[in-house]
Amino acid sequence: MIKNLPPNVITYLTFLFQKILILGHFPQRWKTATVVPILKPGKDPAQPSSYRPFSSLLGKLLKILSSLRFNKHVTDNNILCDEQFGFKPNLSTSHHLLRVT
Repeated sequence: MIKNLPPNVITYLTFLFQKILILGHFPQRWKTATVVPILKPGKDPAQPSSYRPFSSLLGKLLKILSSLRFNKHVTDNNILCDEQFGFKPNLSTSHHLLRVT
């Protein structure tokens, strides 16, 4: 959806995200979301499991972009030791437990 926005809107969002990161202030309104249930195609509307939750996109997008940027910085600068499994792509603390056992 965001990829289909006009270039000037994408430029504005980029500027806005950069300012948020520079100032270190995440907008309060982006911390809470109004969840709207969307019915899955061909599902029974009477069943709660037939609905897909949808919420605010901008806060989630900023979180994903920040996480990607952080992970790239940590990887490029070899900040985490080899024994660190959390926060690394394709690795988890479960992998570390397997390694220990």
